[in-house]
Amino acid sequence: MAELYCSDHEVVICLLCASSSHRKCPDVGGIGEAAQTRREELKKQAERLKQKETAAVVKMAELDQELTDGKVKFKAIREEVNTTFDDLQKHLDARRHKLLTDVQQREDAYVLENTTSKTDLDKFRGKSSAHAGIMGRLVTAPDEVLLGTLSKLKARLDDLDSEKLCGCDRPQKKSAKVGSISFDAKSLTGLKKSLDDCGSISDTTQQDDTDSQVAGPSAPSETEASEGEPIDLQPQEETQEEAQETKVGATRNRTRLASPYS
Repeated sequence: MAELYCSDHEVVICLLCASSSHRKCPDVGGIGEAAQTRREELKKQAERLKQKETAAVVKMAELDQELTDGKVKFKAIREEVNTTFDDLQKHLDARRHKLLTDVQQREDAYVLENTTSKTDLDKFRGKSSAHAGIMGRLVTAPDEVLLGTLSKLKARLDDLDSEKLCGCDRPQKKSAKVGSISFDAKSLTGLKKSLDDCGSISDTTQQDDTDSQVAGPSAPSETEASEGEPIDLQPQEETQEEAQETKVGATRNRTRLASPYS
């Protein structure tokens, strides 16, 4: 009948085995005491695992909250990026509209001036053609007709001869010009560079920076210290105190068994 337990071989033995094959084993004791010791060890180990399970649940809840908060922050960052660039786009569109409006106004004035000049030239051409025909006929007219008609046409012919229109006697300076568009290359380069460097996503929020400046450096919390590290769910080793208690119990067992089996 098994009455003893050999801690060295971790096996239940009888009195005969204890006096023979396990005679030299130092940790042989009563089966009840050994079982009680193991129960205490299992309780402590189970308690440690329970604590780790609780810590894991708490950590999972923290991760869920961090994920929720992170999504909110990412949404806010995305909205800020869109708002900033929408505002920049409004300024760019307004500047483009201003330049294109100026171009259209210049084009309208240019077309109007050229169209007006062409109309005036066409009127002058018609009057010149009509009077040239009259003068051509007067060349072959009788002397009385020629002299009488010229006295009447003299003022009109002098006006036509002295009339100055664009493209007739000398070039007329135009007030409306096509012009040209120019962009300051240095300003454009600086603008593009500024846009390239516009905005950056950092690992900390502005509130975090403000808090750190006010409060100064602080020791990491237990949660922060363990963040990113795997949770150890393995049974912990016996503490020094627990090992001492086990050793004392084994010594008592050996003392109790010394007389029958020495």
